Amino acid sequence: DFGNPRANIAQPGIHHFSVYVDDINLAGERMREYGVKMFEGPSDCFSYEEGEGNQTWFGMTPFGVLIELITLPSALKYDKEATASRWIPAS
Repeated sequence: DFGNPRANIAQPGIHHFSVYVDDINLAGERMREYGVKMFEGPSDCFSYEEGEGNQTWFGMTPFGVLIELITLPSALKYDKEATASRWIPAS
């Protein structure tokens, strides 16, 4: 049972979280080994996260929470008015 099959990132409440990874393919395969249903992916990021190698991939845990894997090896885009940047873990 994979919880609510209609779970999506637009629902209110805590239903999804993101995890930064260096190797998105390896992380997705490891999640499968632990019973996570991985959706189609990985997918290239778009908008402010668009860049060479920037990707995301979603999986549904057996307890019904979406996990988003994300890797951002390329710089992010920011509005010129931005006063802060996103924190990304060091390699």
